[in-house]
Amino acid sequence: MKMSVDGQRTGLQWNPSEQLEDLDLADDLPLISGTHTHIQRKATRSHEHSQQIGLRRNVGKTKVMRLNTKTHQPITIEEQSLEDVVKFIYLGSNISTGGGADKDVELCISKARHAFKTHRPVWLSSQLSRNTKIRIFNTNVKSVLLYGCETWKTTKSIIHKLQVFISNCLRYILRIWWPNKISNVDLWRRMNKEQIHIEIKSRKWGWLGHTLRRDPRNIARQALDYNPQGKRKPRRPKSNWRRSTLDELS
Repeated sequence: MKMSVDGQRTGLQWNPSEQLEDLDLADDLPLISGTHTHIQRKATRSHEHSQQIGLRRNVGKTKVMRLNTKTHQPITIEEQSLEDVVKFIYLGSNISTGGGADKDVELCISKARHAFKTHRPVWLSSQLSRNTKIRIFNTNVKSVLLYGCETWKTTKSIIHKLQVFISNCLRYILRIWWPNKISNVDLWRRMNKEQIHIEIKSRKWGWLGHTLRRDPRNIARQALDYNPQGKRKPRRPKSNWRRSTLDELS
């Protein structure tokens, strides 16, 4: 990647003196650019340099996601057009064009539900104590559910979905099945658990402190002060909209 972007300025203006060209981890390589010309040039150069050292990019697994762009010209590698997508998975997180964390939370709940079903013999075992089951639940299920929650933009809907899932799991562990009933407050008190939004806030503060202690040149540290390029379209005042609508009706 250093050879591919050396001498080029084809990324996003990250700070006054640097541009963000790509994010790399193992074989996951997202290229970032602000124009179609730049991303095409970067994709071609990275593909050519990869071939020089014996690597070949899988065109079928390479995707393109566009954000706030007017052009729909395809990105090509070896005359093959790359598929346009509205979401993709990177480092276990769901990245989508709409932003927000709803899709990511749904993915985490799905993974956590599978993990919970896998441990069904544990939950039904009479040889394990309640404390042991809760510890297994925290390490094998809850950790999957809250993976990456430090960067989520949480809403009431998201908190509700997470809390409902955890409450259902705890009821199953305690064998509180219909027609038996218990309030959520009593359930959390019996299991010595805090509400999920409190734990997420605690994790966010911990992650923020860890990030602030990083080197100022670290990408995660710089992201806290990043000011995106471009301008938002001005919203049309409601008063003008109402006035124009009344004029049209009259």
